[in-house]
Order: sequence, then structure tokens, then C-alpha cells
Amino acid sequence: MSALVEGHLFITLLAYHLVHVIRTQLKAQGIHDSWETIRQKLENQQRITVSLSCEAGKRLHIRKATRAEPHQKVIYDALWVSLRNLAPFKKQRPDLPKNKTVKFVVP
Repeated sequence: MSALVEGHLFITLLAYHLVHVIRTQLKAQGIHDSWETIRQKLENQQRITVSLSCEAGKRLHIRKATRAEPHQKVIYDALWVSLRNLAPFKKQRPDLPKNKTVKFVVP
């Protein structure tokens, strides 16, 4: 069996186990939706990253998730997913000065 096929089988098996654990946890919390329904309920939850170019070619990345809707929060709560993990995240490159106004270059 080729390494490519083995890798594909491993990822497939890993995904199966992950789905099984998620559905088992949801069922334990009284949520008996199908996997398709769970995916549909969560599909509009997005995490967006904006990358900005600053002066001197430096970059600033800002990441933020869209607000969870009530039906999504029910699923997150059942899976013990903290909405704090979806809070805005700013990654500033080490070479950017902290606490200093930065001018952005718009191409």
C-alpha cells in the first residue's frame, strides 16, 4: 500500500473518530441531530482573518469570529467549547512596535 493511500486512510479514520466523539457528546447532552444537521447549523459560523500592510512592508493580522447564533451556542455549550476562544485575536509581528500608531498602506 502506498504512503499516499495510508495517509488518506489515517486521516479518514481520524475524522470518523472525531465525528463519533462529537455526536456522542451531543447525544449525552440531549442533542440528537444528524451530522448533516449539525454541519448545517454551524456552517455560517466563520473565522475571518484580515492582513494589513503597514509602512516599511510590515504586516498586521487581525482574526475574529462571527457572532454565534443561539442555536450554535447550544451546540458549543454541549461540547464545552468556550466562546472566549472565538474572541478577536491580533497577531503583531515582532518587528512591529507595540502601542504605537501604525499607518496602513492601501494598494
